[in-house]
Amino acid sequence: MIRYCTLIFLLLLGLLLSCTEERWGDFTLLTEEVVNVSGERAIILGRILATQNVRIEDHGFHFSTDNNFSDQIVLSLGPTENPGRFVGEQDGFDLGIRYFVRAFAVFSGETLLGNTIEFSTILASIDSFEPMTQSPGDIITIIGRNFGDDAEVFFGESKGTVIENSNGFRIRVRVPSVGSEIEVPLKILTRGIEIFADHPFKYVTGQYTRLEDIPNGEAIKSGIFFQQGSNFHVGLGYGVFSNPKSEIFAYSPVSQDWSQTPFEGRTHWKPFSSRSGYFGGGYLINNAIPQQYNPDFWYFDGEKYHPLPSPPLQFANSICFEIQNEIYVAGGDLAVGSVVRKFDPVSNTWSFSPNLPFNVNQDMLHFTYNDKLYLIDNDKLLWEYDPFTSVSRVAGKYPSPFIDNISDTGGIAIVLGNKAYLGLYVTTPFMWELDMETFNWSKKTDFPGDLWTSNAGIFVHEEAIYIFRSARFDNFSEFWRFDPEKF
Repeated sequence: MIRYCTLIFLLLLGLLLSCTEERWGDFTLLTEEVVNVSGERAIILGRILATQNVRIEDHGFHFSTDNNFSDQIVLSLGPTENPGRFVGEQDGFDLGIRYFVRAFAVFSGETLLGNTIEFSTILASIDSFEPMTQSPGDIITIIGRNFGDDAEVFFGESKGTVIENSNGFRIRVRVPSVGSEIEVPLKILTRGIEIFADHPFKYVTGQYTRLEDIPNGEAIKSGIFFQQGSNFHVGLGYGVFSNPKSEIFAYSPVSQDWSQTPFEGRTHWKPFSSRSGYFGGGYLINNAIPQQYNPDFWYFDGEKYHPLPSPPLQFANSICFEIQNEIYVAGGDLAVGSVVRKFDPVSNTWSFSPNLPFNVNQDMLHFTYNDKLYLIDNDKLLWEYDPFTSVSRVAGKYPSPFIDNISDTGGIAIVLGNKAYLGLYVTTPFMWELDMETFNWSKKTDFPGDLWTSNAGIFVHEEAIYIFRSARFDNFSEFWRFDPEKF
């Protein structure tokens, strides 16, 4: 009975396979499946069907670009006596080309051919690269598929140096010297085919220029800064040996000179400041125990300082921002870290505003864009907050590393056009450009000045950013102009 079942099974198997493979004597040969295809490699599965061991002198696969196999590539896997599946891997194919493959086996000096299967290799492509902005000599990483071993990377017309090509899907390349263009197409040439990235590569730009220092050149720390028209203002806080400062200085980028403004109020240490002339709160001096709160609230109209109603809560080390001509004050050391109060300059009144979804203070970079508040928290997350709906979301992540309690404080942020410029945290030279339409980050030129100075003010005029910095442990200041697009 068993013998009859075996004969029936072999007859049915022969009928099933008779249209798709070659049979020779005591075995059948199949080209079974194309398991995997990349840009230049293919893995093929074949099978020898037999009821017993067969002495095969050689077996493998033939590849060709035509189904007549007139110019075939032979992949030999050598002799075998064991029936069953066998696998072959062949490389060196051209990208995006149709190929034909068939199994072969040499038995008793004659070659048996299997059925023919058609496949096509895949074209190479670039999925992404990062960073999208980099300096000459530094390295970027390109992610994609089917990069050949011969892959070359071009930045415009300049050829980069390939450091590593990992399995055809990741290339690390050193950026070449800049040519005549700052923004150039990124191209890979592989197997005679050119492929381009969707976005151009941009060389790092940014030029710092040291300007005339503030009169007497002394340090100003934890004070205020704001801008009235084209004039910049910085002052209050404290100076060397923790001495309180009551002066506010103005700088004109047109005449390029400094002057002292007629402020007659008391000093403010760690006050809130709107960057448009509203400031207040904080402490009277920085080394008193207990610290004495300064409730005064002021507005400078370009000529005169006007006293305004004090906020209903005590605010020190708080953030301050302006949206639709209303002044928001939030968080800090004295109030609840997420509490918000809003001042209306038209009615001269303070009102309640919903709390922020997180605690904030002046260590957190913040800026406004299109009536929304943006902050970077201690985890480097960029938060977007809508004060009208109280909805917040994570919009990105600050690219540079933080060192806890050292380089996660003291940074600056400002908007110029549709770009935000952020960075220069304590003891770090890094400045980044954030495209507010795409939320892509671009590295800018590192700050060349003294890293033991910290930021005390930031302003914009025309296409440039102005940065006022003071020594952290000494009594001097620096004033810089930063042109983001100059090279």
